[in-house]
This record gives sequence, C-alpha cells and structure tokens, in this order.
Amino acid sequence: MPVSEIHRKYYGNIPDEWFTKIVSADTISSNLQKDILGKYAKWLLKLYQRKCLKMEDLYKAEEYIAIFDKSANMNKLADIDLNHYKSLPEMYRVIKPFVKTKSKTEKMRKIKATEAEKLYEDEAFVVIHPKTKAASCFYGKGTQWCTAAKKYNSFREYNNEGKLYIIIDKQNNKKYQFHTETESFMDEHDEPVDFYHLWGNTYTHNLQKINATKGLFDFFISKISGLYDEYLAYQKCNTLSYRDYALSDNDYTKIISNADYYSLYNTDFEEIPF
Repeated sequence: MPVSEIHRKYYGNIPDEWFTKIVSADTISSNLQKDILGKYAKWLLKLYQRKCLKMEDLYKAEEYIAIFDKSANMNKLADIDLNHYKSLPEMYRVIKPFVKTKSKTEKMRKIKATEAEKLYEDEAFVVIHPKTKAASCFYGKGTQWCTAAKKYNSFREYNNEGKLYIIIDKQNNKKYQFHTETESFMDEHDEPVDFYHLWGNTYTHNLQKINATKGLFDFFISKISGLYDEYLAYQKCNTLSYRDYALSDNDYTKIISNADYYSLYNTDFEEIPF
C-alpha cells in the first residue's frame, strides 16, 4: 500500500507536514522517496497519536532508533518488541548502556555544523551567529560575556530579542560581540569597544575602532538599518579638523572646523551658539 494511502487510512488525524517530519525521523526502516513506511516510523506515529511524542523531541527519536536498531541486531537487548515501549524515555532507559558519550571533537563538529552560522569571512574577520547556548559558549570561550557564561547564562534573553553577532579578529586573536537590539558592541572583557568620543557611541565608530575591513563594513551595512547613512556621515566628519579649548577649569569644548563649517560643542555634545 502506498505511504499516502497508509497515511489517509491509519493516520488521517496527523497533518501532512507533521506526518512527513515524524516518518523522516526514522532513518533506519523508512524512505519516503521510495514510498517505504517502516516499523520505527509506525511506532513513532502511534506514539504521536497517543500524545506520547512531542514534535520537538524528534531529534531524540532519530538518535534513539539508530542505537536501538544496532543494539537489537547485535542481540544486546532483552526485548526488541517496539510495542512494549510506550514513549521515547522508555526506549532510552533500555539503550542507555549503549549510548556513547560524545567526544569534545564530536561536540565541536556538531556545534559548527548545526548550532552556529558563519555569516561572513574575509582575510581578517569572521562573523558568527550562534543559534544555541552551547554555540554561544563555544565561540565566546575566553571572554567575559554573560552569553558565554557556564552559570547564569543570558544567551536566551539576548537571542529572543535579536541575533547575536560574534566578530572574530583572526589576525589579532580578538573577539567582539555585537547586538543591535540592545545597542551593545563589546570587547572580550565585556567592555564597550569605544565608550566615549566626539560623535557619541556609533556603530560606524566601533567598526573603525577594530580596524574593520571594507567587506566587514559592507556586511553590517546590509544588516543594520540606517548604518549606511551613519557611515557616510562619519566619512564626512573625518574630513573636519578638531581642536580642544579649555574655557575654564571644568568646561572643555571642541571646535570643529573646515573651510566653510564651524561649530562649538560642550562636553554633553550640545551645540553652543557663538
């Protein structure tokens, strides 16, 4: 009987998308491309119908089934009847002695492959978007970021608001963390890259401070609304000359000037008429 017919006849209460995902978790006995519905897929579908399987646990199902099948074929299991297992935890208790602890190399490979995304790379910089707490800790190793902490980790809070960007300076072995929603651009000591300067703490100035390449600038310009205009304004600002003036012991100002432009600012960067 075709899989589509089996779906309609026996599992009609399961939506097409979920049916496909559940069956696909059985990489041992099922193959939808070849129209094969195997024993492990049928077991998972029954668990789902009994409300004993959560869709979010399908990754566990794929792992458990592979270990169960291998152990059964090697006659390591006392009971190989799937009908006797009413949930994934029940199956896990049986296969637990045969679950191999992943090595650090395997964990690292998994994080790089599935839990983090390389968004940009050139000869000097790499930009990583960590998708999980584990990836945030891995790429944030050696920093003081709360998103890389073993205890009281704040990755989830930041990630819920928007993407975290980890910038790795390959040439100087430094790391920076960038989060637009909280307007933070931090170095590895968890201090602002550039806390104070004439024009305030702008993204452009932070990128300049870390000697960003043009490619890195272009990458963030494509990601951050308004950064292109800020960048152009900053370039124009760099054509001006700056001079410090002390009007009194506690009142410092700066005059910004070029051939046709003069402005006077106080220490709060408020323009002073003169």
